[in-house]
Amino acid sequence: MRQRWRLVTIWMLCFFSLPAIGLAASQPVVTISGLVKHPQRLTLEDLSHYRPVTVRSTEVDRHGTFAGVHRYQGVPLQHLLQAAGVGKEAAAFPKAIDLAIEVRSRHGQRTLLSWAEVAYGRPGDAIVAFACTSLLTKNSQPKMQQPVALPRLVLSNDFYNDRCLQDIVSIEVIDPASKAEVQPMELAPSAELPVSEVATKIVWEGSRFEGVQRFSGTPLVAMLQQAGITDDPQAAVLVRSDDGYRSLISFGELFGSPLGRRILLADRMDGRLLGSHGEKWLVLPDSSANRFVRGITGIEVLRCRHKPKLTVVGVGPGDTCQMTLEALAALARADAIAAPGDIQKRYARYLSGKQVLFDPFAHADHNRKTPLTRTERDRLQKEEWRANAAKIRKALNAGKNVAFIDWGDPMIFGSSRWIREYFDEAEFDTVAGLSSFNAANAVINRDISTNGSIVITAPRGLRQNHDLLAAVAAKGETLAIFMGLPNLHELVPLLKQHYADTTPMRLVYAAGISNRQHQVATTLGEVLKAVENEKERFLGLVYIGPCLAKGAPSCP
Repeated sequence: MRQRWRLVTIWMLCFFSLPAIGLAASQPVVTISGLVKHPQRLTLEDLSHYRPVTVRSTEVDRHGTFAGVHRYQGVPLQHLLQAAGVGKEAAAFPKAIDLAIEVRSRHGQRTLLSWAEVAYGRPGDAIVAFACTSLLTKNSQPKMQQPVALPRLVLSNDFYNDRCLQDIVSIEVIDPASKAEVQPMELAPSAELPVSEVATKIVWEGSRFEGVQRFSGTPLVAMLQQAGITDDPQAAVLVRSDDGYRSLISFGELFGSPLGRRILLADRMDGRLLGSHGEKWLVLPDSSANRFVRGITGIEVLRCRHKPKLTVVGVGPGDTCQMTLEALAALARADAIAAPGDIQKRYARYLSGKQVLFDPFAHADHNRKTPLTRTERDRLQKEEWRANAAKIRKALNAGKNVAFIDWGDPMIFGSSRWIREYFDEAEFDTVAGLSSFNAANAVINRDISTNGSIVITAPRGLRQNHDLLAAVAAKGETLAIFMGLPNLHELVPLLKQHYADTTPMRLVYAAGISNRQHQVATTLGEVLKAVENEKERFLGLVYIGPCLAKGAPSCP
């Protein structure tokens, strides 16, 4: 007993004296995700392969702080979004003009652009820069100026550079109306507000030209200022009509661009009232009238507020190609991660620069090989969970988004289930992933549901519910057993209490890992002999049932 406790003490000293895990290898990478069809992951080298544009920027913020004069080479954000394929799925309003683009830096700073200011603007107005040259002599450089961290969002049409961000890590296309704070605005502007006039070239639906027409009305920015609303790089205005049409304008367009005062709530066109009842239109100096809103019925200020969030992310059972687009977007939003070492290696290109809090499996193998009682193992595991939960809590309190990355689908026997003991459900989200169950079924490559049901379970569940096992066996339904490989010698005698030795079995190893996945087709009576030479003792699923037999009927 003394020897056993000595081992426990050594294990705990090793556990609590481990150095803090630092940052994943830092390489400049920016991801494009969200409401896109083809998510992108781009390094500076990737960006340099696009046809570049060059812009010059004299950088002064709203407080008058001068940050230099630079020449940037970069890729138009417009082109990057075209490559990503911005689009909605099954939306009542199919156009993208109510979407926003949220750009985020490595340090958590954010800028919100409207999709349309990028899509309808000039290519050089918004670029992702991959190279920068200072145009000042050494003696005229601003004091304490730091080198520009690339990639950098450069908005050359903004008068001030407050919306420009350096060291950007993610560009996400979002629907801000679904996640922002909403502040309704009074539709009728005060009579004291100025009246402006703009001339526009009207092209409806991108093809029907109706000439040059003059609109007059109240600048939208003046209406916001009268209401006491000031510039906010994470805010936008959504304008709606009674027929469901809507259009989004970023605060940067209104407050930061010289064109901002040409965005009108117009009530006259060519000197005549709009509509018989004096309706109002949103009119913008765009290259088409696509963003015009006729017959405005509502104006809302949307503010994207970001509360640090814990997200449990399922990345699939193995190969990176099995990760969902939603999982990719979740990883892009994360500042810190908790992930098994294997995931850190396989998904390194998506995790670059993110703080690694811990590896949830770091001590599991050591724990299994240490001669401890079950009570001792459980106690040490609880201590590990408690310490890891404290690391997550500390990161959240510091304003960081945390992603706990799990294999497969976290909600099917995932390794992250213990988190739910330390965090309330409202504190975290779960991103579903492709389960190893799905991948293993594809390896088996036959219909295993022909007798009516597939029961997913684990050895512990079978030991605790003999009635379930007896019922499944009696009806010939397929049993899929997670975590069955390490318990196979104890599992086989349990199964033999209800199944004949001739019952077909399939063992699928490393499902979803293309260079390792394979299956063993055998029977209950022969299974232990059939797997004697298999090196993998943990990563796999165990199936049993008559539907697994070769030549068994398919689903009618």
